[in-house]
Amino acid sequence: MLKALTRLRQICCDLCLLQFPRPPQESSGKAAVFRELLEQVFDGNHRVLVFSQFTSLLRLLRQELQERQTDFCYLDGSTKNREAEVRRFQKSSIPVFLISLKAGGVGLNLTDTDTG
Repeated sequence: MLKALTRLRQICCDLCLLQFPRPPQESSGKAAVFRELLEQVFDGNHRVLVFSQFTSLLRLLRQELQERQTDFCYLDGSTKNREAEVRRFQKSSIPVFLISLKAGGVGLNLTDTDTG
């Protein structure tokens, strides 16, 4: 039952998370909301934290930011130097920080954002 619920949550995020092909020119609802949020962040000169339980979703969002040539920070379990990535975000004007819940869930203190 829990496996089925997790898969439903993944499908709600993006079909690609379960290796389903996404129809051409169609994105997930969460990706569309992410794009809208980015526009608000950029227009208002804000900074945003984006959390997800699914690192596969964070990788999709990271790819989108790279395609837009937008600076961002990224933290998941594979991040080698967590403190350096946090400092990089805190001491810069980078507008987006993508964070996995597992990697960022304990001992993470970010004070320089206004949107989450």
